[in-house]
Amino acid sequence: MNHLRNLWLNKTVKKGTRLEFSTKDFHIRAKVIATIKVGSRPSSIAINHNTNRVYIGNNDLLDPSLSIINGNNNKVIKMIKLKDIALFMAINQKTNRIYISQNNSNSVVVINGSTNKIEAEIKVGEFPEGIAINPITNRVYVANRIEGTISVINSTNNKVISIIKANQGTRDLAINTLTNRIYANSGTNVMFVINGNTNKIIATVKVTSSPSTSTIRLDPSRNRVYIKVGEGLAVVNALNNRLIKIINLIITAYALNTKTNKIYATDMNLVEDIVRNGKINVISGHSYKVIKTINANGVGTLDVAVNRSTNHIFVTNEFSDTVSAINGRRDTRFATIKVGKLPIPVAINELTNRVYVCNDRDNTVSVIQDGRIR
Repeated sequence: MNHLRNLWLNKTVKKGTRLEFSTKDFHIRAKVIATIKVGSRPSSIAINHNTNRVYIGNNDLLDPSLSIINGNNNKVIKMIKLKDIALFMAINQKTNRIYISQNNSNSVVVINGSTNKIEAEIKVGEFPEGIAINPITNRVYVANRIEGTISVINSTNNKVISIIKANQGTRDLAINTLTNRIYANSGTNVMFVINGNTNKIIATVKVTSSPSTSTIRLDPSRNRVYIKVGEGLAVVNALNNRLIKIINLIITAYALNTKTNKIYATDMNLVEDIVRNGKINVISGHSYKVIKTINANGVGTLDVAVNRSTNHIFVTNEFSDTVSAINGRRDTRFATIKVGKLPIPVAINELTNRVYVCNDRDNTVSVIQDGRIR
């Protein structure tokens, strides 16, 4: 009702004029519908949208485990003990297999999503981190950070079929399943492009002048690759593997809305070692310019996730114990939601419009119901 009141106050209306409001002007106020107790130090999330199962990595170095949540009733249905922390996970939605990097064991654990049991442990390179899956070819790619290689696993028999030499520091991967191209960051100033048919590097793209590359995101429909670099965000044309632009800004994390062609980048707003109210920069995927900056209304603005089905964006503020909810149509904040202590990662099941937030300090997961009155 406050939104309707504001619309009324901001309009100059002649006598006898009929006011009409679109249902797009109304939002169900996103709210926490469940708080789920999980293991110690939850700080990673993976979701199987087909089975509505949520996998939480409990990353206590002394007691690492995986909590499996039934998204239908918000109950933990299984806790699996792990050898190492589970910061990097990926799910093959087609085969219902979950792949988890085990850093210190130099292995990848495979969990059967039907039985909720570990069915294999695959030896890979030294200190595996990022995992990416092509469900069409049934290939799993694992970035071995210290060794500087990428292990290629045939997921039908859980065997390593190839090892690709990259650079030390390679830790993040992304796959375009339409072209069967794999994109990998490096510990240097380049990004690698791999042909998934031959498992060979076919291009090395210089994306920054600083020795810092990290998170990779893809927009397959527009053939764009985004990679976080020291100066901000690099944009690469996937058709010719050439750098288009470096968007210069401070980025903590970022997410794409491939429907609206916008990028949402968080900025913790650290000024002279003091963390202030965070910001979310909205970047146009057409001009690659910041078109709006939103006050997060929270301190320690960190992770960001986009719900393309509602065009809502959710941002964690770790030092305020809140999540900021943004209306992507107007790029304005429409709610600040109280969650658990020290919220870090956020992930969304777009089929159920449920938002999951790991609260590191109190060992819980907050479940937020998102939606819009239609």
